[in-house]
Amino acid sequence: MTPHSDWTDGPRTFRDEDASRVPGGTALGVVVDRADVKFGRRGIDAGRTEATLGRFSSKVRRLPTFARTYTSHEAVAHGAPGGALGRIMRSLDGKFVVANRPCSASLPSSVRDAIMQLQALCRPEVGARRISITLAEPGSVVIRHADRAGASGHASSPPGFLALLPYEVSFAIGANSSANADSLIEAARTLIESLVPDEVDWFNVGLCIPDRDALEQMTGEAALFYRGITGRLGAGTPERYWHLDAWEQYTEPGRMHGFVVPEFLRLPQYSPEPPAQGEPRADAAPSYGSSLWPALTKRLVKRALIPPGYCFVEFCARVSVRVCAVDA
Repeated sequence: MTPHSDWTDGPRTFRDEDASRVPGGTALGVVVDRADVKFGRRGIDAGRTEATLGRFSSKVRRLPTFARTYTSHEAVAHGAPGGALGRIMRSLDGKFVVANRPCSASLPSSVRDAIMQLQALCRPEVGARRISITLAEPGSVVIRHADRAGASGHASSPPGFLALLPYEVSFAIGANSSANADSLIEAARTLIESLVPDEVDWFNVGLCIPDRDALEQMTGEAALFYRGITGRLGAGTPERYWHLDAWEQYTEPGRMHGFVVPEFLRLPQYSPEPPAQGEPRADAAPSYGSSLWPALTKRLVKRALIPPGYCFVEFCARVSVRVCAVDA
């Protein structure tokens, strides 16, 4: 996915590593989108300015930018390739796809309103010469054990992991003098304090993150817990996160390609219901069209399994607005 922006002079091209990377790079973040308005000597049509910033604020974006589809699973797991995990990973490579689907989201209404009121505040007649607005996504996150972070899930759900994803809208103002710049920025910050003083909840999305990347971003407590439930705290530690024994069936010859869609991992586990007399077994039918994987059904004591070598993380996005200065 290559996001684009509403520059008045055309879309910006993003590098692939910026548009599709898993968080864990620079903490300075990635600019997801940008819009820029400059007021010339003759001024600029107010309607054009409003339209440019209106497009930016109402635009539906596919976020987070690091949501990827994984078709190859080599080297996703941390540690030595030996053992049960390494064996099952080698057997399953090419057998399934992890289809992380980004969320389609426009900015929250309070943030959109703030942008349009800031635009009305920064007029050429009061000294404004430039408005530059950007949306930035954090370049790194901290993954926590969901129970420790205060989140709660269904009793039958797998142990959960949570990461806050703080986005930032930067509204930069350039003026014809330092005095006017200071005055506009002070007025803009006062406006923001009254409209969006704190971070605003935005969207939630669940993604399967490669094991190696997840461990690098976990707190020490979360990493210890995660290693424990994945059977990596020494000999005899039981594995109870991926359920590797259940994945053995997908290594059998003749199995067709399957897909793991993280949204299904949120569904609770159902209690079994005995089939009616003469009714075929519910797991005899395919669940994903041409895939021969067992169906997700209320008649089975199961739900979609977390794919080996991946950690399911719930990302909770928030967004804040910051006012700053920019060269006119």
